[in-house]
Amino acid sequence: MHILRELWMKEIEEPDVKSSYEYVLNLHERLDDTLKIACEELEKAQGRQKRYYDRTAKRRKFSVGEKVLVLLPTDSNKLLMQWKGPFEIVTTVGINDYRINMGGKEKTFHANLLKGPVKCLLGSRIVDFLGHSLGRGTIGLQDENVEKVRNAPRPKTKREVRAFLGLIGYYKEFVPNFAAVSAPLSDLVRKGQPNIVNWGDSQERAYNSLKVAVTSKPVLQLPYVNKKFVLRTDASDRRLGAALMQENEGTLFPVAYASKNLTDRERKYSVTEREALAIVWGVKSFHFIFTELYLSQLYSHPQWPHQISPGSQRERLKKSIDHSFLWLFKTHGITFVKEVWKKRNRGEPVSFTDLFGHLVGNTIINDRLDAKLSDQRNTVDQGQSPLPLYTCLHVKKSVSAMVFHEWMEFSPFEVGLAKYGTFMKTEQFACKFFMGKIIRKFPEPPLHFLQGL
Repeated sequence: MHILRELWMKEIEEPDVKSSYEYVLNLHERLDDTLKIACEELEKAQGRQKRYYDRTAKRRKFSVGEKVLVLLPTDSNKLLMQWKGPFEIVTTVGINDYRINMGGKEKTFHANLLKGPVKCLLGSRIVDFLGHSLGRGTIGLQDENVEKVRNAPRPKTKREVRAFLGLIGYYKEFVPNFAAVSAPLSDLVRKGQPNIVNWGDSQERAYNSLKVAVTSKPVLQLPYVNKKFVLRTDASDRRLGAALMQENEGTLFPVAYASKNLTDRERKYSVTEREALAIVWGVKSFHFIFTELYLSQLYSHPQWPHQISPGSQRERLKKSIDHSFLWLFKTHGITFVKEVWKKRNRGEPVSFTDLFGHLVGNTIINDRLDAKLSDQRNTVDQGQSPLPLYTCLHVKKSVSAMVFHEWMEFSPFEVGLAKYGTFMKTEQFACKFFMGKIIRKFPEPPLHFLQGL
């Protein structure tokens, strides 16, 4: 501005003005050149980092013309992300990049920001989940994992034996007397055994028996908690076995199998003591079926633990879950819509978890839907009850839980991701954070919302 004033007012001689003017022009040119060099180096750095990222990223392929969802910021808050679309893929750019038609404009996105709508299944009769196939009242094995077992090579070292037992052991509830059948292979990995295993006839029979048991695609019946269960146990000199069964149309069908090897001390028991041990161990193995009780339901009760017991709540829970979810939604649908509308007006995100949590809450804690997780502090503040810890597990489709797993830990005092060392107070769980600070505070979600997770 000072130089312009001098030009307009002509207060200095022409040569001096030209020198200052030339200096500004030269400075501007040098800044332009510097900016071009910085942009070129930035593009090189971005390309280099992208190559490093794509080298470890999982290959995800989409076809040209396919409809995909794109992860984009929400309309109300740029710090929140949501899936939008579907949009059509125009062309492929490189290995993991795709050009998308966004309402007349074409933009390039990485494959990790895209997903196909087919990943979401609604109204499907059969669903694959964590290596299992669920549907039509039964639970079976996923075809992909069955093929892995069928093609598993014969192990030659202790490490390969452990890998085979780990692969088969994931489906041990489908194999009757798994401990007895796999015993010859388990003996090969004991301490003191050679690294190159001694493969004999007994190991060959066990190896073939386990592969046949899994590759024949055994099917178990899904349990119905409102029906009676039958537990059958057996004990031998070396092992225990249990089968959980349930009657359907007059015939008993297996729900799950369990087995274990006896310790040296337990092998000294008498026959009667081993049979009694099998019953006790069988009940403990399927305790989650026999208790039929949500921990969160118990701790949210205002009279726990002094005036009620788990047994008194079990019958009440059985009667509650006899009703259909559709009946609950029909009965309490108006209340649910009002709650969701209030939540949306506050700026909070609304998802399927709200619906499922509403149905769960009206099933097991319908008399205290305003209960919150932080309220359970009163139950443990004097040490009268153990501290309840809840978890929510996140896994990826077609990725082993041994490779990728994330979980959130919930307690009456704090909520967080232990994997990343991030924790917050329980009443701050619904708040919006940025760089470790609360940018928008929302009320603590009710307990049934967490149950919906």
